[in-house]
Amino acid sequence: MRSQSFLGSLNMWKHCLLILCLISAGLLNIAHAAEKNPLIKAELKPIKNADFEQGLSHWVRTGQKRFEVLGLGIIYEAETEASEGKQSLSITIPNEGEHYLPSPTFTVPRDRQYYLSAKIKTVGPAFGSVRPVAGAGTEQFSNWVEPDQDWTTVGLAFTSTSKANVGLPQGETEYDGTKSYIELRLQVRGHGKVYFDDIRVRELHPYAPCFRVKLLEPADRPYRMKMHAMVGAPNWFFLNVGSGRLRRSSK
Repeated sequence: MRSQSFLGSLNMWKHCLLILCLISAGLLNIAHAAEKNPLIKAELKPIKNADFEQGLSHWVRTGQKRFEVLGLGIIYEAETEASEGKQSLSITIPNEGEHYLPSPTFTVPRDRQYYLSAKIKTVGPAFGSVRPVAGAGTEQFSNWVEPDQDWTTVGLAFTSTSKANVGLPQGETEYDGTKSYIELRLQVRGHGKVYFDDIRVRELHPYAPCFRVKLLEPADRPYRMKMHAMVGAPNWFFLNVGSGRLRRSSK
């Protein structure tokens, strides 16, 4: 492989490296405890009923197990089909389209880095994702879980900001400049049923989001490039600036 084509493969967005590190350390495996991952500073619980063990409480109407959106036929339901625990939340879309269920506004300290994850299962030709908005920086989507997939963990990193174009959390009367106000949207599209469970928010230690490499190709002879994958804890990746090792050989 020549250096020019190899260099093209290194043109990545900043979150690619972070996701690689999170996967290698087991953060995308929800069973790993926060204290076992050196990238995680703390595991937070800012979202009420984030595991849906209380049915639809705090998300739709307290005490209800099933709620239908009038005129749309979209159904929110507390289900016994769960990734962990006894219940999850499902959204059924009867017709082709896109929809989201917003969480109550929650807060986290401003100007810090976080990782939000959830487990999603899809039935039928439906897709599922999560998207934090307002004080969640760029308001990006997590990766989408494709149709007819068993429980899959999705996640995304974000930096909390001062943007506060959502309502105040219940019980609060004014905005606090030291907090970020965030709404989490459970996103669905297509038609079918999408399950959501085990939403988690973790604060991260500061990390270097990307790296760049420039390789010089000798003019007088061809050579090949190889990348050897290396697995280690997240601090290894960030301290050594990269997730692999380059080796050059010439012929």
